[in-house]
Amino acid sequence: MIQERERELRPEQSGFSIVELMIVLVIIALLTSIGVPIYTSNMKKVRMSEANVSLASIRDRLRVFYVENEGDGYPVSETETTVFDAWWSKVKDGELQGSYFDQEDYTYTGDGSTYLIKCDANGVLDSPRTLDQDGNFAGGLDN
Repeated sequence: MIQERERELRPEQSGFSIVELMIVLVIIALLTSIGVPIYTSNMKKVRMSEANVSLASIRDRLRVFYVENEGDGYPVSETETTVFDAWWSKVKDGELQGSYFDQEDYTYTGDGSTYLIKCDANGVLDSPRTLDQDGNFAGGLDN
């Protein structure tokens, strides 16, 4: 008899209250606001790493060119030349193809004693990533 009376006084609950749902939504929004910037930052670092690896590979080919030509200098190119199309690079089709950059995204300029290799795919990095003859990387992310 007491249990029947308690059931009558207490309404049956089915589902969640609006307050409980709002608390869950606030928690999800908070976790998202923390997670999205971290994810975005990590994706930029991944893109930068891909560019760095390919630029270093091209730099190694330029060093081989320099040695094979007995220190006579690097290839001369006054205008930006796509590395894939360059006669000196010996890059095979698809060799510079990555997840974020195509082989056409890598260009070269050089005057014989200095050079600049550039990786630039529209919008993949904040700014073009470059590598010079001294091994200095520049650009790519704007902080």
